[in-house]
Amino acid sequence: MRAIIVGGGWSGIATAVELSPHYDVQIFEAGAVLGGRARSVRWQNLEVDNGQHLMLGAYRQMLNLMQQIGIDANAAFSRQTINLSIFDPQHPLLKISSLGHLPATLNQMIHLYRSAGFKSVLAVRRLQNQLKKTDNLNNLTVADLLRLSRQPQRLIRQLWEPLTLAMLNTPIQTASAEVFANVLNASLFAGDKALELLIPNQPLGEILPAPAHAYLTKHGAKINLNNRVQSLLINNNQVSGIVDQNGKQHFADVVVLALPPSALVKLLPDTQNFARTEEYPICTLYLQYDPELRAPNAITGFSGTLSQWLFDRSFQRPGLMAVVISGPGVHMHLTKAQLVTKVCAELASLLPDWPLSAEDVLVIREKRATFACTLDTHKARPDSQTSIKNLWLAGDFVRHPFPATLETAISNGQLCAQHILQIVD
Repeated sequence: MRAIIVGGGWSGIATAVELSPHYDVQIFEAGAVLGGRARSVRWQNLEVDNGQHLMLGAYRQMLNLMQQIGIDANAAFSRQTINLSIFDPQHPLLKISSLGHLPATLNQMIHLYRSAGFKSVLAVRRLQNQLKKTDNLNNLTVADLLRLSRQPQRLIRQLWEPLTLAMLNTPIQTASAEVFANVLNASLFAGDKALELLIPNQPLGEILPAPAHAYLTKHGAKINLNNRVQSLLINNNQVSGIVDQNGKQHFADVVVLALPPSALVKLLPDTQNFARTEEYPICTLYLQYDPELRAPNAITGFSGTLSQWLFDRSFQRPGLMAVVISGPGVHMHLTKAQLVTKVCAELASLLPDWPLSAEDVLVIREKRATFACTLDTHKARPDSQTSIKNLWLAGDFVRHPFPATLETAISNGQLCAQHILQIVD
């Protein structure tokens, strides 16, 4: 039996690995490499990621997949206890840290108390209690939730807004409180191991896509790169294959679409009633400074600024930094020069002894990095099984408690394959 997987991102990879012992697998990927929206690009004789992805110890499906294809996660990642400093032009430094001799959640409260006072600790506890009422969250935005739990403006600006953008890539005014709660309950409020930061020691493309390519090829899969699927072969409400960009037909017993919403809309027939979904950007600036420069932490946060998160990439090249700006905003309308000038000025004004400009810069703007994780969009996320026989969906947009993360993508790919093996076989 043959399975065609359309899309070679992390979800398509996970689907292929799960199906490969049971099917002859073919992957069709429009890009030049596997990896989708989490891949590596070449810059200044260096492999860098097309965007920075925050990975946590809670990413169990990702770690299991890596183990399955023979990747040593301990070599691929450095595990670090969360220790975030969030700088703001109008407020003192805010510390979110699990460092200390007590359980992680207690250490977090101690650091929060020292940097923001007892009222902030009480506010976070109120939010934790509100998050337990998950049945009441499906019609609330994050902004609604923060009002209900009486969060002070400083915490909203300096903590919850940056975290919402980092996790859901969606502003708090429209972001789903249900998804926000799911992520916080599984990470920030879950305990020690779940909240460990997994800092990649290699570019993303070398961590999973490249080893997965080798693994799948070794196990008989055929990987078609630079080949965009143009249409599906559907007759009598049953899919029988695909048509590639060269007009060639490829037949299969099962077809899986592991694609983002905008690509799904182009392939799915109108009978699926697939709602058009807004997608939001993520902008990454790679800034090369003097080799001696280091950031305060592996990851440093900012609020009240265009810049949101600073990743120290000095392990890859001394003095290399990556600044991430998630979600929609004015940054997408600035020229490259304007954006670089603004970001460099913000870093120099907030970080001690930071230079005013970088020696070199690369700007990557992923205009459709993730789906907008709003109330309506989350409710409309489709199931893996479609009403067309033998046509299945994977990808991070498929129904899942979490937003568009690598863990979601992998989990949905694995679940899709498991459903196929249960139902089709």
